[in-house]
Amino acid sequence: MLRPRLWVSLVPYGIGRTKPNHYVEILRTVWDNRHDLPYAWRILSQGVCDGCALGVAGFRDWTMEGVHLCTTRLDLLKLNTARALDPQVLADVARLPRSAAALRKLGRLPYPMVRRRGEPGFRRISWDSALDLAASRIRGTTPDRIGIYLTARGLTNETYYAAQKVARFIGTNNIDNAARVCHAPSTGALKQAIGVAATTCSYRDVIESDLVVLFGADVANAQPVFMKYLYLARKRGTKVVVVNPLREPGLEHYWVPSSLESALFGTKIADAFFGIHTGGDLAFLRGVTKILFEEGGVDDGFVRERTTGFAAHPLTI
Repeated sequence: MLRPRLWVSLVPYGIGRTKPNHYVEILRTVWDNRHDLPYAWRILSQGVCDGCALGVAGFRDWTMEGVHLCTTRLDLLKLNTARALDPQVLADVARLPRSAAALRKLGRLPYPMVRRRGEPGFRRISWDSALDLAASRIRGTTPDRIGIYLTARGLTNETYYAAQKVARFIGTNNIDNAARVCHAPSTGALKQAIGVAATTCSYRDVIESDLVVLFGADVANAQPVFMKYLYLARKRGTKVVVVNPLREPGLEHYWVPSSLESALFGTKIADAFFGIHTGGDLAFLRGVTKILFEEGGVDDGFVRERTTGFAAHPLTI
């Protein structure tokens, strides 16, 4: 069902407005993978997502209906279709480009390679030699001196599962990935505040909520896949409030490329935007909480059932 009250304008795809241009990104993905488009299509249509943990298989996920294909997955596609590099470019590391992006553009490693101390570059070795080398180093030390670190992008959940099994088999607890490091501040705060170091809601909760508050988050740019869930929630009637010093245009108006209605007319995302000053978050929260108390916005039954020490809190006095 169409929701004209959420439309931004009648200009198709918001031409001329400040916003992400997903269709340009799709065309760029086609160009980046032009050397092997059939393989790229097979990865997208039959593979699992290597950019998030939503359980995406092909163009579908387990939470919502319709096409699910985010720009993160499209950006990673060129890593999966990359051609083998010319091994001669690794013969002298002094000549290699210094940026990570430039190194990735060289292509993937076609076979195991090694560089010994004092050698100018890498040379090819067999798989048996590579595995023997790794095994000898593992056997030559103790488990507490072994660590496994994985990237947060370009790997599937199955890879993480296998890696932690290997770490346990070796006898080490030293295994980590970039996603954990990235989310360490939030997990630490959640553990301290509610006793659980992980989120306590799902994307389905977002779709079925009456109110969603985005606090200090720029999901339009940092987690664009979340925007489609917000769009589905908005169509259902969910109110969205944004609390952030930056008034991000994508959190006010957004164009979801996989939805014809949203792609044509855009979608109004935020019902209210509170542009607090940097560092003013606690003062804002205390003010909101004070008003909730004064206007009877506390669910007393829920508080009695789920909390302790509430009556002694300063804000309840």
